Amino acid sequence: MLIEMTMSFSYYMKLNHIPLLIVQPWDVVFYAGIIVIGVIVLYAGMHYMIHYLKRRRNNDRTPLHNHSESLVDHFPGMAYRCLYDANWTMKFVSEGTKELTGYECGALLDNTVVGFKEVIHPLDRARVRKAWDKAVESEQAVDIEYRIITKNRELLWVRETGRAVYDSEKHAAYLEGYIEDISKMRQAIIAQETERAKYENLIENDPDPVYIDKDGRIVYANPACVRFFKAESPTDLIGVEVVDLITDEYIPVYKKRIEKITRDMTPNPHLQYAFKTLDGSIAYADVSSAPFTDEGDLYIHVYMVDLSATIEAKQRLKKIQKRTRDLVINMTEGIGVFSGDDGFQDRTLVFCNRSFRTHFDMRKNRIIGHPLKRFMSDRDNAWFDHIKKDLDETKQTNFDINRDDELFLSVKMFYNREHELVLMSRDVTAIKQTEKDMQRKKDMLEKVFEATDIAVWRWNLKKKTVTINARWLTMLGYSFEGETTVDYDRWQNLVHPDDLSYVLKNLQKHINGDTGVYQCEYRMRHKDGGYVWVFDKGRVCEHDQDGNPLVLSGIHQDVTERINKEKSLSEVSRRDHLTDLYNRRAFDEYLLKQNKHSPVTLVMADINNLKLTNDAFGHDYGDRLLKKVSDILKEHLAASHFIARIGGDEFVFIMPDTNEKKAKRFLRKITKAIAGIKTKGVRVSLALGLSTSTDQNISIEAMYKEAERRMYEEKINYYRNHDVVDEMVNQFFEMYPDEKRFVDRLCQYAKIIGSRLGLNEQKTDKLNRVCKYHHIGKYGIDEVMLQKNNPLSPGDDNAGRSHPQIAYRILVSSKKHQDLADIIMHQNERWDGKGYPNGLKEKDIPKLSRILAIAKACSRFDIDTAEDKPRITPVIVEHLKKDRGKAFDPAMVDACANE
Repeated sequence: MLIEMTMSFSYYMKLNHIPLLIVQPWDVVFYAGIIVIGVIVLYAGMHYMIHYLKRRRNNDRTPLHNHSESLVDHFPGMAYRCLYDANWTMKFVSEGTKELTGYECGALLDNTVVGFKEVIHPLDRARVRKAWDKAVESEQAVDIEYRIITKNRELLWVRETGRAVYDSEKHAAYLEGYIEDISKMRQAIIAQETERAKYENLIENDPDPVYIDKDGRIVYANPACVRFFKAESPTDLIGVEVVDLITDEYIPVYKKRIEKITRDMTPNPHLQYAFKTLDGSIAYADVSSAPFTDEGDLYIHVYMVDLSATIEAKQRLKKIQKRTRDLVINMTEGIGVFSGDDGFQDRTLVFCNRSFRTHFDMRKNRIIGHPLKRFMSDRDNAWFDHIKKDLDETKQTNFDINRDDELFLSVKMFYNREHELVLMSRDVTAIKQTEKDMQRKKDMLEKVFEATDIAVWRWNLKKKTVTINARWLTMLGYSFEGETTVDYDRWQNLVHPDDLSYVLKNLQKHINGDTGVYQCEYRMRHKDGGYVWVFDKGRVCEHDQDGNPLVLSGIHQDVTERINKEKSLSEVSRRDHLTDLYNRRAFDEYLLKQNKHSPVTLVMADINNLKLTNDAFGHDYGDRLLKKVSDILKEHLAASHFIARIGGDEFVFIMPDTNEKKAKRFLRKITKAIAGIKTKGVRVSLALGLSTSTDQNISIEAMYKEAERRMYEEKINYYRNHDVVDEMVNQFFEMYPDEKRFVDRLCQYAKIIGSRLGLNEQKTDKLNRVCKYHHIGKYGIDEVMLQKNNPLSPGDDNAGRSHPQIAYRILVSSKKHQDLADIIMHQNERWDGKGYPNGLKEKDIPKLSRILAIAKACSRFDIDTAEDKPRITPVIVEHLKKDRGKAFDPAMVDACANE
């Protein structure tokens, strides 16, 4: 064979004219040996390679290259390769497995100690399996979050990303991927959701006005904003152009600020605006704004601080200041202000009014700058020294001036805040004459006091006796037996001990001259042991020669009945007018008292879905729901428990001497009772937060914050696990089966139209949801009207037209379906702009709204009910063409006409 190969080779060389060397016999042997050795080496190498590849294919425990294994082992988390079987049998796991699960790597391989299925939380196994089945079938990657239970029984949230590896027959041979711990991230998300819920609630209950501007129109307004613009509800503001609410002089400023915030995407600083409210009045506010985007749309968040009261107060203050100055200049009392530190007598006049000039007979002379001693020329130095010594920063001194026995002046002298000396003079000539006349009438008045039915008293400060009339005694239940004088100590004993210091303080202030009239209300002991409320009013009527008060006189009036009525009104002011529970004011008063009990439980409660109930059925229905819940709370809580409605849908109740176990028993009864309330498809429930303390040093405020935090956590979990819109739709279909059949047929027509318009799968799915939920606004319409077969009256028609806005408010409250809100609200708009609710026209109407309008028309015009599968018949096309370019988009009608 070797010789044949050699000869063939020689022949080949000759044939190709290649010079052939002369080959010796031993050369043939040598080259033959080389070839044999090469063949043996080649065979051994191929055999080893085949054996290595077989071993590599069958050894699933080492799916990664050595250099990759080293890299994976340094990653946090668990890299793996497993079989696509019931137990996720692991064939390879990285070193991060132990840190993640607590199990050694060998414990998971081939289910030696534990299978990975057992590591997955039991409640999540089916969901993980379903996700992998779907990914394997569609040959897509999987990305899922679920819980695992570690070896130490610790619960962790993990994220798994991976994909299947297929064999030659397209069967999933095994799965490989990566699992990482996301527990901290989940906690951060929950905290973020909690803060967001608090923020939303804060905005809704913010006392300052807040609205959101989109394309120059208001799309959201909080209750404070509704009150600011004097609107009846947010509906009155939604859709209103902001420029229509701003007074003309501020419109250019507003436009520049809008241009800036749109261009720079930075907040605008505070600026004062004047607004036109809905009742035609002008309101003022300090306005700031900030931009934010949502799904590519620009919104402007506008914060306002109502300045109306402040500006009005400033205007009033200016008027008051002017009026005060005019009053000072023109008042009958003389005022002179002296300044200077050259000595008390040498202080100079820096200001005076007309009356001061008149009193000191210097009307024609220039008196500003004259010293004090010139005005008191008849007084000696000793008098000035006495006055200076008597004055200080808080006291005043009084004296009289008699000018030629024709003019009597009563003068007060004191220091003002700037340490200027103020001299006030008053013409008391007529008073002096009157005093003489009154002295003559004194005896006559004494007799009048005796005969009148008014309780009259006269108190002699020097003698410490109180002269009274008969009515004063009978008012306190005593008989009049000729006694007309009581001593001061007896009067004090009749005053209620808790009121005595208050009465004496007011009396002393008047005696000191701090008040022009003494008056106060207090209790006096009746003869039967009870107390009557009296209104006591009087004043100093006589002075001694030194000007000191000598006699006070006044009246008493029985005001017990009025006081009792005021207490009753005060109790009413502490009650919520709707539920008759205590209100926020009463709760704040309770916090101030800080009643100490051990143990004590505080519970925060919030009605789930109340806002949605108000939006769908109206505030009257929501009020009835609030009353029902309040009645249940009052029925199940004990008389010693304090319960208050502190917000729109929030309640707080405090249970003294109640531990956590007992409180939870109360809450179970309340929850069960409230679950029995029937509504139109909306499940009524409470989000509850409980805080119990046995430490009297822990304040009610701290317990309130803890209970509020727990309540918000429960509320977030509720809305995460419940979608009220789906519940309402299912309930609606149960109540109106014909609507279900109509919706099913509507969805089929919408699918046909969407196909002809070339909608993608995502848009088609969204259109199907639009059809399913387009009627949800009918929940806010009277059931009787929905069941009418006859044509609607004008009033009914107006009410029926409100369902798109109701649908909008319901859908925006649902995270799952809020993307449908704008589409469904505009389902009744027309191409020619004559539709409702906003009169949009042509392509300003959302595309899916236009498709929905045509699909509804097809369903109404469908008279061929014998067919199970709807189709766009010539009859339907004929009807659509009649409203082409009027009610319907012309291009969409043409697409329906062309099969």
